[in-house]
Amino acid sequence: MPRSIDDINNDIKSEEWFLKQAIKFSNEHPDFFISGEIRRHRRVIGELKEELNDPGKRDRERDREEAAYQRRIKKEEAALTRFRKERLDIAVPIVREYQERKANYEARRNEEKQVIAQSERWRKQGLCTSCGGKKFLTRCKDCKKMLASRYSKKLSSEVYLEFIIPDDAKKIQDIRVGEWCLLDIQSDRALLISNKVIKEVKFNDKVLSSEPWINCSLRKYLNSTFYMNLESNIWKKVIEVRLENNAAISHRTGLVSQTTDKIFLLSIEEVLKYFGDSGAFGALSDTDFGTVNDQFNKDRSAYPDNWWLRSSSQRCSNAAIVDEVGEISCLGKRIFDSNGLRPAMWVKL
Repeated sequence: MPRSIDDINNDIKSEEWFLKQAIKFSNEHPDFFISGEIRRHRRVIGELKEELNDPGKRDRERDREEAAYQRRIKKEEAALTRFRKERLDIAVPIVREYQERKANYEARRNEEKQVIAQSERWRKQGLCTSCGGKKFLTRCKDCKKMLASRYSKKLSSEVYLEFIIPDDAKKIQDIRVGEWCLLDIQSDRALLISNKVIKEVKFNDKVLSSEPWINCSLRKYLNSTFYMNLESNIWKKVIEVRLENNAAISHRTGLVSQTTDKIFLLSIEEVLKYFGDSGAFGALSDTDFGTVNDQFNKDRSAYPDNWWLRSSSQRCSNAAIVDEVGEISCLGKRIFDSNGLRPAMWVKL
């Protein structure tokens, strides 16, 4: 509805008064630039005088702007509809491909579940989980696959005890098996090693003049402080055994020493025996202190930690290690450096 002539005249008088005040202020204070404000008042006065001559002009302009806005909205909605249709034409093949991949994935998962279920049935029967072969100690006699390492990490007590031959499971059920993994099992005993690196330790505080394992501070710690701090249900079952300590290239240099220990570190030969042997170690030459890098790295790895072995290098200042990726380093690390500790022990069944 157009405004009345009186309202328009009142607005013109108000704007003229503000214009006079702005001009007066500008003359009294030339340092202040208010020319923009003066021009604005003059423009508003001009628009009001035009509206006075044609009272409906402002409403018509407002209606034109609203109509233009509505046309722009409809145009944008039409463009959005076309865009969605085009995207849908592109998306349909993608959705179909996704559905096909999902169906293939579900089929593979069902096959894997069937294989896992069959392996579980074989394990409960004390058979090889890969081929259902004869009862095993550390490997299946039929398929010759290492089994202890496959189940050595992050196992619950129930799964761990099912992995052990059922006849012997009850004999060690009071051991907190979640912290240990099985490497070997014999008629009256089982060999366990910690599931992961339990701490960082030095092999010895200084360089030794003879074979490191015999006189090192780590061996004394394992067979005294660590042994005495074991839980009573494990402490009572630990067996003292006689160990053969070979150099890192023992297939060339022969036996270095023998010791009797309750808690100990694995030697290179024992790591190869229980985690898998590709023959790479036996191929090393007399003076080759390289690494054993093969398909069993993943089973040996305690990423992100290295862990000590008791096998010595030809240098009395070094001991062999398994590095973070699972390679066996024959040269090893200096014995006064800190590396990971994974203790092993034989326990009575």
